[in-house]
This record gives sequence, C-alpha cells and structure tokens, in this order.
Amino acid sequence: MKTNRRSFLSSACATCGCVGLAMAGDALAETEEQSEEAVKLQERLDQTKAFAGAWTTSLVTVMDRQLEPEAVASVLEACGRACAERNSGKMIATYSGDPDGLLAKMKELWLDSFTYDKEQRRIELVGRETAECYCPIHPADGSYSFCECSNGYMEFLFGQVLGTPVEVDLVSSRLRGSTRCSWKITYGQI
Repeated sequence: MKTNRRSFLSSACATCGCVGLAMAGDALAETEEQSEEAVKLQERLDQTKAFAGAWTTSLVTVMDRQLEPEAVASVLEACGRACAERNSGKMIATYSGDPDGLLAKMKELWLDSFTYDKEQRRIELVGRETAECYCPIHPADGSYSFCECSNGYMEFLFGQVLGTPVEVDLVSSRLRGSTRCSWKITYGQI
C-alpha cells in the first residue's frame, strides 16, 4: 500500500500538535495554579499590611490620648532603634567608621542636602521635598508622633556608624507641616 506523504505528515503533525497542545495545556494549568497561588498570597499580604497599619495607627492614637508626650516619644524612639537594629545591619557594616560614605549614600537615596561639621560634632540632614510622608507605616491621617520613630532609627544608625552615642533632634517633618523632614545630630558631647 502506497502511503500518501502529505496525508502522513498532516496526521503526524496533528498528533504532535495535540500532544504539544496537551503539554502546553498542562503547563498553562500549572502556571495558572501558580498565578492563582501568587494572587492569593499577595491578597493575604495586602490584608496583613492593611491590618497591621490600622492596628499601629490605633496604638499610636491611643498612646497620644492616654500617655504624656514624653512617654509616647520614648516608646516610639525605642521602636525606631529596634527597627534600625533589625534592618540596617548591612548599611552599618558597609559604613562603620565612614560617616561621609553613609551621608553620600543617604543623599543619593533621599536627602536634599547635609552638613557634617566634624569640629562641632554635628550633622544636619535635610530631606528632599515631598508631598507625602516617607514613613512606610504612617497612615495619611495619623499622628505626628510617628516622627519619633525616625529619631530612634537615626540615633541607632549614626551611633553605630560613628561608634559613639548620638543625640537626634527632629527639626522639621512633613507630618508637622513642612515640605521636608530634617534632623540635627550631635555626638561626642552627650
């Protein structure tokens, strides 16, 4: 029996096409399952972030109502120090003993300007102008007490880099009506 080459190739391609489509369908189903899983995970992360943000806002609001401002500042500064201790290890390792390098990196990332007076042992940081607060946990309508956290963060970070205790004063902040956040850091005089 003579085989029609065209007929053979058509049927062979159709068979391969079905197998290929079936394999592609399996891969697509697997990708869709992974995509569904990724979407579910992202939804869960978004819910967790929204919950944590609302809970944190409630906590700070209650603290503002029930505690003296000094106590609120003390708690939030301690949270900022703990945050810096958890999250700035690489930066501290990179710039330990090199405040000039740290300041240059900060300028690259978010500072508009800074001054570093080694004789007076003073650093002034001036953030870039912004329409919104840089703080990742601050809600749009939250308390300006959140700014105290940044003081604790800066205290830990610069204390580690400089190798000496530092004192941090918030000069201005977006939450307190300015268009930028600024700090004054003194060290070696405490």
